[in-house]
Amino acid sequence: MRKHVALRTVGATRTGQWQLWPPLEAIPQSPALWAGIIYFTTRKKLQEYERLRDRYCRHPKSPSFFLSERGTRLTDCTVRRWFIITSRRIGLRAPTDRRGPRIHDLRHLYAFKTILNWYRRGMDVEAHLPELTTYMGHGHVADTYWYISAAPELLKLATQRLERQKGGASA
Repeated sequence: MRKHVALRTVGATRTGQWQLWPPLEAIPQSPALWAGIIYFTTRKKLQEYERLRDRYCRHPKSPSFFLSERGTRLTDCTVRRWFIITSRRIGLRAPTDRRGPRIHDLRHLYAFKTILNWYRRGMDVEAHLPELTTYMGHGHVADTYWYISAAPELLKLATQRLERQKGGASA
């Protein structure tokens, strides 16, 4: 069985960088980024998968968390295909739909919800944004700021906070 380290390799990002995630048992210890984001039931299922994966794949060919039956990293095509199958099974798209939610939409939703929760909890978004940048596999914090400017609700919260800091009235 593999030993847990401070960060776990999940896979290469679209820019070719390796994405690192904390081990599952470390998630509750990082409240700014993880608390309330990964539900207890999801965490339990991931731990169950990890135990089964380690039992049946004792010598993986990849350090990635999710592996194929051969112990290799999952291909992008395989992940997309299973996402479509799963989204049909759980009702996110009808069996005959040619279009529907994309797996990348979940990344955007995760980033949006994380930043929104930080604002709502009164946290210092500027201080925590580099954590989200690393988690998302972005090369620069500026790439993560896009989520604030792309979502009107986040842009409004950021503007209100800036106005309060400068002593102005919030909208």
